[in-house]
Amino acid sequence: MNADWRELWEVFLESTSNSLPELTLFVTGLISVLVLNAWLKQRRVKKIRSQIPLVLGGWGTRGKSGTERKKAALLNALGARVVSKTTGCEALLILASDLEQGEEVPLFRPHDKATIWEQVDVLERAVGLSADVMLWECMGLQPEYVRILQDSWMRDDLSTLTNAYPDHEDLQGPAGRDVAVSISTFVTQGGRVFTSEVSMRPVLAERARERGAEFLGLDADDADLICPDVLESFPYRVHPRNLLLCARVGEELGLDRDFVYQGVAEYLVPDLGVLKTYPGGEATIGVAGRRLRFTNSMSANERAGTLFNWDRLGLSDLDQSRQEWVVLVINNRADRIPRSKVFADLIVNDLGAHRCLLIGTNLEGLETYISESLERRLDRLTIPSDPERVEGWARGVLARDAAYLRALARTPSELAEHCAPLLGSASDAVARVLSELDPGATSEVLSKELQERLSPVVEEGQSFFRAALEGFCGLRSHAQALEEALAPAASAERLSSWLSRHREWYREAFLATVQVIPDPSTPGVETIRRCAGQAPPQTSVHVIGMQNIKGTGLDFANRWVALGRTHRLLQELGGFDLQAHEAAARSLRQLKQLSDFEHEEVCARLRALVNDGTLLAVQRREAQRLLELFHERSAGAEGGGGSAKPRSALTLRLLAWLELPLDTISSVMRTRRVKRVARELMAERISTPRAIELLEKDVKAQKPGWLIRWLDGR
Repeated sequence: MNADWRELWEVFLESTSNSLPELTLFVTGLISVLVLNAWLKQRRVKKIRSQIPLVLGGWGTRGKSGTERKKAALLNALGARVVSKTTGCEALLILASDLEQGEEVPLFRPHDKATIWEQVDVLERAVGLSADVMLWECMGLQPEYVRILQDSWMRDDLSTLTNAYPDHEDLQGPAGRDVAVSISTFVTQGGRVFTSEVSMRPVLAERARERGAEFLGLDADDADLICPDVLESFPYRVHPRNLLLCARVGEELGLDRDFVYQGVAEYLVPDLGVLKTYPGGEATIGVAGRRLRFTNSMSANERAGTLFNWDRLGLSDLDQSRQEWVVLVINNRADRIPRSKVFADLIVNDLGAHRCLLIGTNLEGLETYISESLERRLDRLTIPSDPERVEGWARGVLARDAAYLRALARTPSELAEHCAPLLGSASDAVARVLSELDPGATSEVLSKELQERLSPVVEEGQSFFRAALEGFCGLRSHAQALEEALAPAASAERLSSWLSRHREWYREAFLATVQVIPDPSTPGVETIRRCAGQAPPQTSVHVIGMQNIKGTGLDFANRWVALGRTHRLLQELGGFDLQAHEAAARSLRQLKQLSDFEHEEVCARLRALVNDGTLLAVQRREAQRLLELFHERSAGAEGGGGSAKPRSALTLRLLAWLELPLDTISSVMRTRRVKRVARELMAERISTPRAIELLEKDVKAQKPGWLIRWLDGR
C-alpha cells in the first residue's frame, strides 16, 4: 500500500516518465481541486449575500457614481444602515447610519488594480457592519465579469441603468448598439430594472423581456419638469434625469417624491467628479495677478457628456464669454487611447477655448491625434462646385474659424476688451483711442499709440499685448485678402490660393493655443499656476477640467476641492450662525501646508472680516487670532523649516529601480494592515475617522514614488 501511495505521489511530483493514465489522473485531480475551490467560494458568496436584506445595484455609461450616491443618500434619509460602494473618481465605500452624514472610506486595491474579487470583500464588510442596505456600482466592463457579479453573486433586488452612451468601444463596441447590448447584461434574471436611457431603451427592454425582468423606462421629458429651486437645493449641478431615476426608486420603496428630493439634498455626499465650480459660485481666487475659478467636468469622459456640460456652462456660443479666458485642462491617460482620440476631435471641432493645457500621460500621442484631427478639419475645406454658393461659403469659413479661436480679437471692440486689463484702463477708453487711429495701422503703431495715450503695459503682459494686436491685424489682412479673392474680376485660382493661406493661418493660430505640461508628476498647485500663466495679467480665468480625473488630474482636482472647502469655512466664519462660526474656526486652525496663493487668499479674507463692522466683536476677534496664526505659520515656513533632503538624479533613478521589486513585499504588508483595519472597524474597536486616516495612508503609499516618500518621511 505504501508503494502505491508513493507511486501516486510521484505522479504529482515528477514531470517525466508518466504514462497517459497517470497524466489523466493528474489533470483530473487538478481540475477537481479548481472546481471544488470555485464551488466553495460561490457558496460562501451566496451565504454572505443572503445576510443583506436589500441590495441595490447600478451601472451605465455616465452618471452612475452620482446616481449611486443619490440612492445612498435616500436610504440614509430613511435611517437605514447603509454601505455603498462607488468606483467613480476613486474606489470608496460610503458608510452611513442613524441619520448621520455619510462618510467616505477608501477602498484599498493592491497595486492599485481593480478585480471583481473586491466585491466579495465589500460584501463581507457590509455584513460585518450589519448593513440594512448595500448599494454598489458595477465596476466591470466585459460582459463575462458583469454576469458573474450580477447573476451569480449579487442578484439585485432593484437595479438602475443610467444610460448607454458610446464609451469603452474597444471593450464593449465597436458600435453604439454593441455598448448598449453589453450594458444590458446587468439586467438580472427576474429582477426589477429602472433606466433613464432613451435612444437605446429598446435594446435594454428586449434583454429584460428575455430574462423575465420587470423593466421601466422613465419619460425623459419628466426630468425637464423638475423645478429649478429643487435643483438649486443640491450642493452641485445634478443631472435632472439621474435625479428623476433616484426619485423613481424612492417611489418603488413607497416614498413621496418630495421626500426623496429633500432627503437626497440633505444627505448627499458629493463625488469628486461632479460638475461643480470651485471655490464656490462666482467666487474666484487670486493666482499670480489673475482671478481663477475651476469647473470640474473631468468625469464626463465621452463626447455626449462633455458637450452637455459645455452647453450647461454657457460656452457653446462662441460669440459670448470671450473676455473671461477659458482654459481647458485635458488630463490624458496612456491606457485610454480611444478616449484620447475622441477628445482630440472635441478639442479641434467642438471646444473652442482661449487655451488648452494638456497634462497626464501619453501627451505625445494626444498631440499627434490633435494634429491628425486638425488636418482632417482643414482637408474638409473644399470650394463648392456651385458658383452661387462660393461667396457665402468662404465668408462663413472665415467667420466660423475666427470665432473658434476664442482668444482672437475680431473687432475693435473685442480688441479693446482684451487690451483694457493690460493697459489698466476701461475698455471704453481703449475703444475710443482705437477709433481715433488709422483703421489700417500696423500692430507696432497700435502698440505705441495705446501705451503712449493710456499707460505702459508691464513686462509680464507684453507678450499677451503683442499677440492680441498681431492677431487682430493678421485677421484684418486675411479678411481683406478674401474680399480681393471674391472680387468679380478675380480668378478661381486666387480663391484657391487664399484657401491654402487660410489653412496655414488657422493651423498656426490653433496649435499656438495648445500647451503641454510634460511631467505627469507635476503637483496640482503647479498646474494651477500654469493655468494662470495661460492668460494675461489682471484677467478673469475660467479653468475647466476634462477627460479623466485619475493620475495627474487627481491632485489638481483635489486642490480645487480644498480651496472650495476653505472658501466655505471663511464664509461660515463671517456668518450669523455662531455654532457654525466656532466649527469653522476650529477647522481653519488645522489648515496646514497652504501654497503661497492659498495663504494670501485666506489672509486677505481674514483681514476683510477683521475690518467688517457688521460682524460681532467675538467674530472679529476670532478672525484676528486666525490672521496672526497664519502669519506665524508663514514666517516659520520662510525661516527654513524642515524639508526633504535633496537627492541626485542618479540616486532618484536607483530608488525608482529598487521600488519595483520591493513593491511586492510592501503590497503584502499594506494588504495585511488594510484587512486588520477592516476587522477593527467592523468590531467597532476603532472609529470611522480613524479607519479613514489609516486606509488613506496605505492607499497613497502604493502610488509610484512611494519609496522616495517613505525615505523622506524617515
